[in-house]
Amino acid sequence: MPYQCTLETGVFGYFHFGEDTESNILLNYERDWATTLVFVVMISTILACFPLNVFPLRELIDQMIIGRFYPELEDAEDTFSWYVFLLL
Repeated sequence: MPYQCTLETGVFGYFHFGEDTESNILLNYERDWATTLVFVVMISTILACFPLNVFPLRELIDQMIIGRFYPELEDAEDTFSWYVFLLL
């Protein structure tokens, strides 16, 4: 589905702008409030989605490291304080 959306955006952008199509289709539009709003929404979406994608990976690494090497710490509620404790 994401590939299809990207492909459609690229094809329709090329049909609309022709040979003068920029690599980022949003750069083809004039700078006005609507384009600025789209950029702001894209930036906020990226900033909001990054932690959602990284959090499961961090939890998995926490479980692997703490569960394997320090089983007594596996039920700790605040793993950050244990990382600080282990680093000191």
